[in-house]
Amino acid sequence: MDGEPILWHIRPLEVRAERKAPPGPEGDDPAALLSLLAARGVRTGIDPGAVEALARGGPGVYIVARGTPPEEGQDGRVEWLVETTPVDALQDAGEDEAIDYRERRRLPSVQAGTVLARVHPPVPGRPGTSVFGEPIPPKPVYPVEVIAGAGVRYDAETGEIVAERSGLLTVQASRRKVRLAIGPLFVQRGPVDLKSGNIRFAGSVEIFGDVTEGMLVEAREQVVVHGQITRATVRSGGLIVVAGGAVGSRIVSGDERWTPGDIRALHALDESLLRLIQKIRAAQSVPEIAARLGRPEAFRSLVTAIVGEDADRIREALKRLRPLWTEGGEANGGKTHFFDLWALFIGGVQHRQAPGPEALAAAVRWVHAAAEARPMAMLEESGVRAGYVQASRVIAFGDVVIGDRGAFQSEIETFGRAVVAGPLRGGRLYAEGGARLREAGSESGVPTQVAVGRAAAVELETVHPEVEVAVGAASLRFRERRSHVRVRLGDDGRIALEALSSL
Repeated sequence: MDGEPILWHIRPLEVRAERKAPPGPEGDDPAALLSLLAARGVRTGIDPGAVEALARGGPGVYIVARGTPPEEGQDGRVEWLVETTPVDALQDAGEDEAIDYRERRRLPSVQAGTVLARVHPPVPGRPGTSVFGEPIPPKPVYPVEVIAGAGVRYDAETGEIVAERSGLLTVQASRRKVRLAIGPLFVQRGPVDLKSGNIRFAGSVEIFGDVTEGMLVEAREQVVVHGQITRATVRSGGLIVVAGGAVGSRIVSGDERWTPGDIRALHALDESLLRLIQKIRAAQSVPEIAARLGRPEAFRSLVTAIVGEDADRIREALKRLRPLWTEGGEANGGKTHFFDLWALFIGGVQHRQAPGPEALAAAVRWVHAAAEARPMAMLEESGVRAGYVQASRVIAFGDVVIGDRGAFQSEIETFGRAVVAGPLRGGRLYAEGGARLREAGSESGVPTQVAVGRAAAVELETVHPEVEVAVGAASLRFRERRSHVRVRLGDDGRIALEALSSL
């Protein structure tokens, strides 16, 4: 091939001819070159002028044919007509992408009948044509999947998403899926103090004022405080946003005793038990079987026979949840129901027989109520955003973001990621998913602890002496001031310290 005067580079969208040596005095025959292209299957997009130039010209590269590329289409999209819950910047930002940690927006409340959004269908692309005359298909396009939760109606024909009731709009959106729901919203127009009393609400709470000393705010969904929290407690199953800060307070987003793994185990147990109950009801419809189920040993034999693959899931979940349900227990006879399940599926409970049908049904109802009180959505929707925290305890399933006024002598614990846009001085921060800190410790060497999960890293713009950083079981104590560093676990299981250009 190297000895040929012309090398042909043939691709579906382009044919390049690379002339290695000049033609003879008369040049090459353009018709012969066209025949050569035809022999190689090139039928469309041929440029006669380029072929002529190739036939007469000197060494060089000539593009003698071009295909027509496909016109790419567009995936379906959602056009929002109202303000939505802000997208989590921690999840969407790149490693070196700047985040405005000071950006705060109030939770969007909507009125019944409001058109929240319009869903636009995908626009198909147009096929192109290769130099061989064959069609080149465009990339496939995909519609947006709309999951309309409570209080939301989606009309697939018009593409409109409409609020069916007034309340708080929550949105979870990914590239091809959007989930919406409208929950009840309690608005406190003023401080939470002795005059207002504590607030406990099954939906979301928005407070236009401070939460004052000794007060309690509990919400099943989200909480927004437009003021400050001072020596008070705020708990929610969803996001907590504090426009000001927290002093001497306790902020819990998610659950203080239950971990995300516990929540998943609870829902696996709930689903497995509900399937078992359906199988038992089907068996009870057979008179011969129903007549024998009054005897405990017969009922246990039936359960063993029909539980199937769920048996292992149930046993695994019960073993994981035992400390939560036996150390202090739960309301409504929690210990009794738990040990009924343990006796039936694991055994070894002293002085306790396996439950009969009624006791099992009661235990299943108890588990289902516990699962409803701790929905899986809690794992995705929880998190804390605060301007600053001082001498406070913050616990969250999701990400924790503290503003540029920083965190002082506080305990912060999250199963997600943590970002502190200001100084982190004193106290302890644990973030299973990693941490990004503007400044850790102080020039005076105040002891400060930062810990992350084994697979995560800590990124520090400035770190002072006497700051201890732990990744998994390995740790490093800084003895001097450093700037722009990342701490992670190396392949050898030891702490690795890397330089960063910036945060």
